[in-house]
Amino acid sequence: MKRTLLILALCCTSLAIVAPVAGAAPSKPDVTERRVSFSVVNDNDTASQGATDHQPYTIKGHMVGPRSAFRAARRGEQPLSPTLYLHGLSYSSFFWHLREFPEYDYAARMADRGHVSVVIDRLGYGQSGKPEGMLDSYGGQATVVNQITEDLRSGTYRFGSSRSKPEPPVDRLALAGHSASVFIAQIAAYTFDNVDALLLMSLGDLGASPTAVLGFAATQSVCSSGGRAADNGRGPGGYARFGQTEADFRAFHLFNVEPRVADRATRLRTLDPCGESGTALQAIATDVLSTNTIDEPVLLLYGENDALFPPPQSSVTQSLLYAGNDDVTLEIVPNTPHAVTLARTAPDVRERISAWLKDRGF
Repeated sequence: MKRTLLILALCCTSLAIVAPVAGAAPSKPDVTERRVSFSVVNDNDTASQGATDHQPYTIKGHMVGPRSAFRAARRGEQPLSPTLYLHGLSYSSFFWHLREFPEYDYAARMADRGHVSVVIDRLGYGQSGKPEGMLDSYGGQATVVNQITEDLRSGTYRFGSSRSKPEPPVDRLALAGHSASVFIAQIAAYTFDNVDALLLMSLGDLGASPTAVLGFAATQSVCSSGGRAADNGRGPGGYARFGQTEADFRAFHLFNVEPRVADRATRLRTLDPCGESGTALQAIATDVLSTNTIDEPVLLLYGENDALFPPPQSSVTQSLLYAGNDDVTLEIVPNTPHAVTLARTAPDVRERISAWLKDRGF
């Protein structure tokens, strides 16, 4: 049942699992991963305005979890109940699956706790398809995410271009967004009502810091001049960085992160489609009007030292948007930056999320 909330004066498909990944040795015997890909169309079927190109693309990623969970699902003993994880600006799926440093490999360490994770390169990032950057938007990204959730629920999977027998369909599905992907997760949840829980990390619609506002302004300045080409100049145009320099990126994201991890994340940082930063205000507007209709369980998690969306201003205002929901949990992790999975406190982050998921049947 949907709930309504009066908010006063707030301004401001598909493809998936088949073969284990070659060369990706899990750190524990029971942790396994499988490549996953999804056929999607870059449409916008939401109220959050933003242009798309209506073209087909492939979204690539991995499903990571306990080997025993996959075996039980295939035998029909226990259906999969995974969490689909969406990365934010400047990242790809490495934010959730940093295999170079097993202790910071969020998906693998969550598998140690019994959880199944689907980590993807979002449209416009990493190994996934890349539209012209101006023809990407948060509403379009949410529509793509809904196509992925439908495919996960259907249990009809492919690998590459060849069909395989159907895998067991997903039973219950949680959706997680970090940073700007909170916009995507929320829009998908209240538009399509196709997930069973929401994990929202490191963003408040109405809680951006001056640092974040200036960062978006700098990105928009680059985008207004046409942006840059993706894939080291070989891809489509209309892309830009959020944080124009390495120093910006580190200041925005990497407080209390080990130097070796910070160096690797800095080398891996991505360009972002200009249409995302260009439709942030539209996403905020629809969130303020519609987030109150979400009645699935919600976890709001913030790093205490987040430079972009710092608590309490971000956490308090975001909690108000969910005041009509009777299952909202707020977690603020001490000594933790915007990049919550990469910090020295990552074990604490994972423990809090794992406990929340287990309490809700995931």
